[in-house]
Amino acid sequence: MSLKLNSKELKEKFLLYFEGHNHKIIESSSVVPYKDNSLLFVNSGMVQFKNNLLGIPNAFSGIKRATSSQRCIRAGGKHNDLDDVGKDTYHHTFFEMLGNWSFGDYFKEEAIFYAFDFLINELKLNINQMYVTYFSDPNASLEEDLETFNIWKKYLPENKIIKGSFKDNFWEMAETGPCGPCTEIHYDRVGGRDAAHLVNTDDPEVIEVWNVVFMEYNRTSDSFIKLEKKCVDTGIGFERLLSIVNDLPSNYKTDLFTPLFLKIEEHTKEKYNDSLDKRDTAYRILADHSRTIAVCLYDKVNYSNEGRGYVFRRITRRALRYAYEVLNLPQYFMCNLVKLASELLNIKVEIDKLKEEEDLFSKTLKRGTALFYKMIADNKISGKDAFILYDTYGFPFDLTKILAEENNLTINEDEFNKEKEIAKLKSKEKKATNENNLQEEIIKNIHEIILLKNIQPINDSFKYVSNEIIANLIHCENTFCIFDKTCFYAELGGQVGDTGVIEFINDNEIVGTFEVDDTQLINNVVVHIGKLSGKPSSQGKLIYNEERRNKIRKNHSATHLLNHFLRKYICKNITQKGSLVSDDKLRFDFDLNRSLTLEEVKLLEDKINEVIELKVLTQTKVIKKEEINDQIITLEGEEYSDEVNNVIIYDSQELCGGTHVKNTYEIGKFRIFHEGSVSSNTRRIVAKTGKDALMAESLINDINVPLENIPLLERKKREELNKLALKEELNAFKKEINNEVKELEIFLLNKKTESLNKEKSFVIFKSNLKLKKEIQKHLLKLIGLFKKYNTEGMVYYFDNDKVYFNITNDKYITNVMNVTDNLFYKNINDIVIGYGNSTEDKFNTLK
Repeated sequence: MSLKLNSKELKEKFLLYFEGHNHKIIESSSVVPYKDNSLLFVNSGMVQFKNNLLGIPNAFSGIKRATSSQRCIRAGGKHNDLDDVGKDTYHHTFFEMLGNWSFGDYFKEEAIFYAFDFLINELKLNINQMYVTYFSDPNASLEEDLETFNIWKKYLPENKIIKGSFKDNFWEMAETGPCGPCTEIHYDRVGGRDAAHLVNTDDPEVIEVWNVVFMEYNRTSDSFIKLEKKCVDTGIGFERLLSIVNDLPSNYKTDLFTPLFLKIEEHTKEKYNDSLDKRDTAYRILADHSRTIAVCLYDKVNYSNEGRGYVFRRITRRALRYAYEVLNLPQYFMCNLVKLASELLNIKVEIDKLKEEEDLFSKTLKRGTALFYKMIADNKISGKDAFILYDTYGFPFDLTKILAEENNLTINEDEFNKEKEIAKLKSKEKKATNENNLQEEIIKNIHEIILLKNIQPINDSFKYVSNEIIANLIHCENTFCIFDKTCFYAELGGQVGDTGVIEFINDNEIVGTFEVDDTQLINNVVVHIGKLSGKPSSQGKLIYNEERRNKIRKNHSATHLLNHFLRKYICKNITQKGSLVSDDKLRFDFDLNRSLTLEEVKLLEDKINEVIELKVLTQTKVIKKEEINDQIITLEGEEYSDEVNNVIIYDSQELCGGTHVKNTYEIGKFRIFHEGSVSSNTRRIVAKTGKDALMAESLINDINVPLENIPLLERKKREELNKLALKEELNAFKKEINNEVKELEIFLLNKKTESLNKEKSFVIFKSNLKLKKEIQKHLLKLIGLFKKYNTEGMVYYFDNDKVYFNITNDKYITNVMNVTDNLFYKNINDIVIGYGNSTEDKFNTLK
């Protein structure tokens, strides 16, 4: 009989087992991947060890054996479990993955022994209920993993060792990257039978427990490259293992979820029964998603309409919908459930972001429901209509289906999916034309060449001390060059890469040049990207654009001061969410749930300019990792090496590997040009320094200069003056239109309506005045007058930019548009009202 362990005991037992076998226990990383654009979320335990598997120097480079319990989310990208969650008792969006790793140490023999030994001898699971799979696929281009098969024969009979396809038994983290054959351990919850035929069939009673991956390859876009050293990467679903150890029918019956169900039951007054009905599905969705939301909040994921933030939004809104629609729970109930989930996970979270998202979704639900009922006015709704609700208004498709069912309607899901695919293709086509993606393709090719040629990190320390150095060529193609050393700065920490020129020298003569458009750090190798002219030689003279670099230095040092003063004067808990330091501007993103006041903007500018005038020297001190303290600003989620640069400017201390001014006086001037929202709870400041800031100041009083080219404070003043001018114009217009109304009323009272079309026509002209609301208000008065004095109704005639009103009893006038007020307003934008000449000739042409 297996041991009975609670969640805390099981996790501790696992980690201590591997620590006893010389594995180092590593803390879980954030669920936000560190410098890895191939993933939306960390989806396995090996993500933080990816560079180890690729042989790239990193914080874990010296570790040969490791073990951890990693927080993971699978709800977007290649591993997408979101749509499965709730419908069964074993899928989750958030889960913890236990694992053990070997980086060039042990391989298949020991890895299989550890897995078998821990499950059977430590946890006392029933060996008769265990099945394993190994890689054997005749349709794949890779050989069968007979080594694994022969090792398993030492522990299990052959009828429990099952062949697995490439799909099931070859593991890849993403489209490219470390991969290899794997062996999976499955467990039959029922027992007392031959369940081999149920393995890998999604049977809830025969489930995968442990996946042991033998990392032998790095997959590129078109091939599998053997890794230098063989590694082992294993993963155990903590929730699944906990349910098996305690002989429970599902993961949701463990102590990880039962407190959450109890919280829900307090409101619903109905017990969770672990069934597959609609109510229990809702229970599982709320319990699972509350854990995911808690972890996302803890790891500073923000809601947005794309990427990671969009997935976070989908998860949250899915939970809210089931809370409202299925369980009839009160507003903000999810906030309380997420609080409880965070306590169970032993993390602390702030739920303000969740409250704001719930308020926003509540509005979306109301609007989407109203639009749905408009769409079904003729008792049908198409897949295209459902997609418009989904894509344009953010209304969940599954909710549209529920509403359709309640109204005895069906939706053509194939049509919906077709519209979705069309939208995806359009997005991909747009993406394919983007120059940034062309750059990404070049970088991807460089990455593969560095791996194939085993190019090691180069000496780039010259970037801090000198320009124009002679270096030896390692590799060169038409689009990139790599040397044994460089003075160019590779893009890192928000600072853009250097540009410049490389002169190829042969017998003291220049035989070729390479125009450097960008410098990137790829696999810890500095790569110069650009265009080759002439021929390369074994040596090159490297010269970065010093004028551009100096501008970047100013902006980078000013960014440090901005970060410092934001924390000092605006909010001490501000966290940097992103930055860009280029030659023409600096951009700084930070978390704050409100906009800055103009007074705060001025305060920031004043404080930074004061430091500039003080002519403070910049200091860079190399410190050890353990010397980092609370006074030093660090970037959240950043992996720092054993020794780091601490850049000290005035009272600011910040870890940074970028380039900076030697004296703050070099910055010259600091001005803010933009402050606004990037996404929920994330603000952005854009600023300029030096000559760019001074030039903008000199143009403040030039009315021909676009407002966006003027510093923010002065721009706001100009906008206020423009508003006053527009208000005066509006008042004059209102006075004029009132006179027009009175004149028209007198005219209509004293003239017969039959003669109106001959004596006076009323014309509406389009204009550039932004007075739409005021004009429409007065149009209502005019339309009311026409209706009052014309029993035949009102006629509108549209002609390009003009709209003619006419009153007539002429039965021969045809093709004149009789429309409702709503349609009329839909066809006009900004307009000015006035009288025109008779339109009799125009009307006659329509007879």
